[in-house]
Amino acid sequence: MNLLKTNLFVLTILSIFTFSCNSDNDDVDLEKPVINILEIGELEGNEYVIHIGDTINFKALFTDNNALRKYEVDIHYGGGHDHDHDHRLNASSSEEGVEFKHRQSFDISGTQHEADWIKDDFHIVVVPENTKPGTYHFGVHVTDVEGNDDIVYNDVIFEDAHHDHDHDH
Repeated sequence: MNLLKTNLFVLTILSIFTFSCNSDNDDVDLEKPVINILEIGELEGNEYVIHIGDTINFKALFTDNNALRKYEVDIHYGGGHDHDHDHRLNASSSEEGVEFKHRQSFDISGTQHEADWIKDDFHIVVVPENTKPGTYHFGVHVTDVEGNDDIVYNDVIFEDAHHDHDHDH
């Protein structure tokens, strides 16, 4: 009789545990925020170009099904690496100039946010005159309140403002 009571008790506890855990996970948000890049510098042909000495023009629209938390921008020299791993870069200099880098994080909220560095004058970033020309990586990382995130990297050409080149290849 004690064995029957023990088995019945264990079965009851297992049933309560099983049914109480099932419905809690239905509301978990696993959807990543969406990053829509509208502008980075100027679009010349099919390349984003930022002129050395100019203010960086950046516009993007971020959306999420629930609520956004922050976005981060990471701009750094693109020579010799990709974005398959986390890395930290230090500015280095050469005869051609100093490798530009900029990393900044912004708190945001709501289900939609438009980043516009020209309109929002507190986000002004100017590329110094001594910046090394070349291909840079412009990364945008967006996180929502649940911790879901997405990241997009674009190659951007940093060039002298007086640089003449033909995009009619």
